[in-house]
Amino acid sequence: MPEQPLTYESVLEMLRKSSRKGSREIQEIRRLMREQSAELDQKMQKTDRQIKKTSKDIGALSNRIGTIVERMLGRRIIDKFQALGYTVEDYSRNHYFQLSKLGIKGEIDLILHDGDVSILIEAKTTFGNGRCP
Repeated sequence: MPEQPLTYESVLEMLRKSSRKGSREIQEIRRLMREQSAELDQKMQKTDRQIKKTSKDIGALSNRIGTIVERMLGRRIIDKFQALGYTVEDYSRNHYFQLSKLGIKGEIDLILHDGDVSILIEAKTTFGNGRCP
């Protein structure tokens, strides 16, 4: 079949067909991008929830480790102060306090009582290379 000469109308028709085809392809690309964006949003929300849960779990574990260290330290620290000559008459753990006028509140892990002397001890747990600061 011999090729027909190009006319204004035939070129215009080719452009219309091309434009419709391109428009459908662009619409399909946009649709795919919206789907992928929605999937990414869901994955990010799931990741955020998991990070929050993990942070909470780590905080709880850290608190438990702190409690274990405080309990291990309690009896041994009393022995150490007695070896230094203090007469530890009594001790208390986890003493909470609040000084409203000064805007101060907190917790003292261990208080040793030696007559008129009180020794306040704050136990710390840190993860590191094993060296003392």
